[in-house]
Amino acid sequence: MRRLTICAGMCGIFVMTCLATLHAADLPTSRGTIRRIKVIADRAPDCSTLKSIVESVTKDCKSNDEKAIALYNFMQLSHYHQGYPSEKEGLGALREINVYGWSLCGGLHTVEAALWREMGWPWRYVGWSDPGHTTVEAFYDGRWHYLDVFLRYYTWMPLATAPGGRTIAGEEDIRANPALVTEGLEFDKNREVYYHRGNKFEIINAKANWRAPSFLSCGDTPGGILSGIRSSSRAGSPTGWATIQFDSPGYSTDVNLAVGSSLTLTWDATEGAHWWNGRQHVPGHGCGDRDYRNCPSIGPILEPYAQAGGKRRSFSNGTSRVASDFSKTARLQDFVAHDNVKWSAGSLVPVDFSRPGSITLQLQSPYVMSRASGRADGADVAEISFDHGQSFKPIKLENFSEEVGGHYDCQIKLSFKTILRSYDVEAIVQCNRGALPYLSPGKNSIAVEIADPKELEDSRLVVTYAYYPGFRSKTYEALADAGAEVARAHGAAWSKELHVVQKVFSAQDFPAKFEIDIPTPPGKLPVYPRMVYLRREIVAAGSQPLPLAPNAVTPQPAAPESLQTLPNPFTIGITLALVKPAAPTADAVRAAVTKALPLLVRGGQGALEKRKQCFTCHNTGLTVQALTTARQHGFPIDEEHLQTLLKHTADFLGRNKDDYLQGKGQGGQIDTAGYALWTLNNGGWKPDATTAAVAEYLLQFQQDRDYWRPQSRRPPTEQSYFTSSFLALRGLKVYGTKEQSDRIEARYTRVRQWLISTAATDTEDRVFRLRALHLAAAPDEEIQKAVQELLQAQREDGGWSQLPDLTSDAYATGSALVALQQSGALAVESPAYKKGLAYLISTQLEDGSWHVKTRSKPIQAFFESGYPHDNDQFISIAAAGWSTTALALALPQLQPDESKPKDPK
Repeated sequence: MRRLTICAGMCGIFVMTCLATLHAADLPTSRGTIRRIKVIADRAPDCSTLKSIVESVTKDCKSNDEKAIALYNFMQLSHYHQGYPSEKEGLGALREINVYGWSLCGGLHTVEAALWREMGWPWRYVGWSDPGHTTVEAFYDGRWHYLDVFLRYYTWMPLATAPGGRTIAGEEDIRANPALVTEGLEFDKNREVYYHRGNKFEIINAKANWRAPSFLSCGDTPGGILSGIRSSSRAGSPTGWATIQFDSPGYSTDVNLAVGSSLTLTWDATEGAHWWNGRQHVPGHGCGDRDYRNCPSIGPILEPYAQAGGKRRSFSNGTSRVASDFSKTARLQDFVAHDNVKWSAGSLVPVDFSRPGSITLQLQSPYVMSRASGRADGADVAEISFDHGQSFKPIKLENFSEEVGGHYDCQIKLSFKTILRSYDVEAIVQCNRGALPYLSPGKNSIAVEIADPKELEDSRLVVTYAYYPGFRSKTYEALADAGAEVARAHGAAWSKELHVVQKVFSAQDFPAKFEIDIPTPPGKLPVYPRMVYLRREIVAAGSQPLPLAPNAVTPQPAAPESLQTLPNPFTIGITLALVKPAAPTADAVRAAVTKALPLLVRGGQGALEKRKQCFTCHNTGLTVQALTTARQHGFPIDEEHLQTLLKHTADFLGRNKDDYLQGKGQGGQIDTAGYALWTLNNGGWKPDATTAAVAEYLLQFQQDRDYWRPQSRRPPTEQSYFTSSFLALRGLKVYGTKEQSDRIEARYTRVRQWLISTAATDTEDRVFRLRALHLAAAPDEEIQKAVQELLQAQREDGGWSQLPDLTSDAYATGSALVALQQSGALAVESPAYKKGLAYLISTQLEDGSWHVKTRSKPIQAFFESGYPHDNDQFISIAAAGWSTTALALALPQLQPDESKPKDPK
């Protein structure tokens, strides 16, 4: 698991003791300070408190599962993978959300658990050792639930008593039923993410299922989840992990501004103005832009993660500013402190010129300061205090970044001997753009609050939003067809004009609300606007707000029909997927098998007549497999014909008995001998002297290798080392003798290691590598990797192709389905299996056959067996054998024939 290698070793419990600090509301302020200035957008999370986050994010949810997913989505929207942030006095969840927005597993899950606590849910930490990882679970509705915001994963499990008949699984549920992971996910190669099986970004009934949540988007794997859960242990319910803790003593998101002060928060970064345990590291998602590119729950709001020119939107900044306005008078109450000062003719002067005058300003916000600078016309000395004015030290006002870095508030004292004409002091702060009150397409209702409107007196609060509206010209269906991502901004464009909405409020206007309409042009689709900034400022009576950009325009009222909206992003994954076309009914499957069997019988009989001395894998071996499987599932077959095929196979082997004992074999070598033994076993043939001789040949042939290889290269049936190795292993497993058992076990050990260390390159390889790993009792993790590799190769049409550049066909599809089912990896009721069945039924021709084009160069003379499709008939009848077997397996099985040898593994 790629991401977890970063997390390993860093997830021990460590709860930092918080030093006592003053709450923002308790900081010494001027009498003219307006406290708790809040701006809340109705369709964005309210990140003022942990409680307000929970309430705003879950407001459209009904069940506890829905609320858990909404909080999970909030974490995806507001956080990414990066090392732990820390602060010397401790870093609580609310501060981490508003200021940083990144951490490793223990930190992200501490923030998630802190939100669960606000829900009233118990939580518990669960540590993994292989790989190293820290997870948390929430307890609600009488059971534990696992939602991993670091791996970006959760899964559903059936539960009859839950709403919709399902609930989010806990780690113990997954441990007991690994199929929740192995069968519950499918990989999208184009987007490099996993989806819940049956709920992926694809077109269903002519509509794109674009809201399907994506999982494991940063390179982690289903196998890693299972390995981690198997190695897990519970770690209790602390209120902190590593450098992150639940609570933020002394921290508040309150914005307090005096007259002349402003706080501007942007969605973009100022070069070099980051803060992460100092400035030694620039924060940035360690996985690149994978999650924003691929996850619909993130992309629609902040698309794209990577901007033009490669600039990454990994942190954002704002400015906390305090500036003079002496045009009419100076309100001395707006200063935190002042000494020997009076206003005179647009400036400040000492009352007593025998000693300096001074004023003390305050820079304070909920966001950590990174850089600071200022100017003061007439000031002789500038000093800074971090203990609320108890002590000061000199600074160079033009750049005091080193002094303020890492602080949230400070006081600046300006002393002057004669005249202070003006001052302008600004700190660059760092904020988490994912926690800011963004705007959405359509109608936005903005609420503005202050603690006490009377504090405004005759000054005014000015709120300014700046953004670039946009639209999308490509439909989600077009994106799905192209295999594109929602969040990569495909087909999207934004205006070059900066749209600015500015509202001015007096004391009598509170409580205040205003609306911002963000329309979509006719014939286009909505996208989220590119947010630029949100500004709050306090302006004295008769003064003007800060100037706007030269290219700023005021948006015009929009027609109701143009106010298109997008769904609530926190509800991604809550609703069920679009309903797919119904899976094939049992009657449809039965009809397909019934149509297929007569042609298989004809092809098998034709091979007997035209090749009296030869066993053929395609016409005899796979036909017998299909006939015996059909019989086990209730289809009547011609038993006399079946026995003729079996005797023909046994006689063919018997004629070569002496050669087998000498290790010489016959034409076709391992593949022919292996398929022949498999055919006999499918028909219930008991071990005899001939089968023992063939087993001896399998042991002797190519005994200097760790695998078996085919004699010729006739793809797909005779080309894969994995096919040859599986056929030999299976023959030894079924027909090896007691005397051969030690040599068989030794060969199995060598081949098992080769199977584990050797990669498959096409579908034939993947099919028989999976079968061989299962037969050889390889470790479960290796088998699951092989299962996922084969499942990931399934196409959108439900089929598999032999090679990546070929279309799906019945040979690859039938063989893949049978391998997945017979290895125990995929139940016939699973969506992937049903999707494959639908493909087979839809491609079966009216005569009951399947037509697959040959890609093998002819070695033997062509003969007409009676199966359709002329020169393509050998690969086509092989495809029919696999496809008929796959279809028959989907039907109820009759009571097993106890006389038939059990199928190995």
